[in-house]
Amino acid sequence: MAKTIKFNFKDNDYVLEFSRATVEMMEKQGFNISEYESKPMTTMHKMFAGSFKMHHPTLSNSRIDEIFDKMCDAQELFENLVDMYKEAIETLSVDETKGEIKWVMEK
Repeated sequence: MAKTIKFNFKDNDYVLEFSRATVEMMEKQGFNISEYESKPMTTMHKMFAGSFKMHHPTLSNSRIDEIFDKMCDAQELFENLVDMYKEAIETLSVDETKGEIKWVMEK
């Protein structure tokens, strides 16, 4: 089961989650998690914004920024977002029962 982060802000419930599709969308928009060392604030903010896209795709950037500025425990939040992001990527290779087409490598 995918991990989620849930919270309420100004009487609205929010669910943060990643799927393979949202990870792919973020990467197409230039997100690169390995940039955290050189650009920690930018990377953290982009990951936070991307985590809204699965359940709140039409939420404005200004609302996301407003929420981001009010979040507590930012480092722990980011660590959990990283875990969730990696989990979405792992679904591409971990589930060997998924899919219908069997393939073999020949020499």
